[in-house]
Amino acid sequence: VPVFVGAMSRRGLEVAAEVGDLVALGGAMQLAGAPPGTLTVASAEQTDDRVAAVREARAARGLPLPVFDALLQQDATHELGAGEEFRHKTGLRPRTA
Repeated sequence: VPVFVGAMSRRGLEVAAEVGDLVALGGAMQLAGAPPGTLTVASAEQTDDRVAAVREARAARGLPLPVFDALLQQDATHELGAGEEFRHKTGLRPRTA
């Protein structure tokens, strides 16, 4: 039975590298210096770094490479001006509920 482990922290990914056949990257990371639970979205560089760390840890143990999965999330904000910013960046009109 394949084991699926999801994490984004270094320690969580160490566990994923050790026991996971499937590794999910959550994409959210604790914001350095901020109170616990204050998250930010991982950059492409940070994500690449974590994927490389999992691959290296598994290779060091003689384990096969895991299958990676990424949780993609959309953050919808309702702050004044957010729609204009979205339209400016994408050329699209935001859809509201």
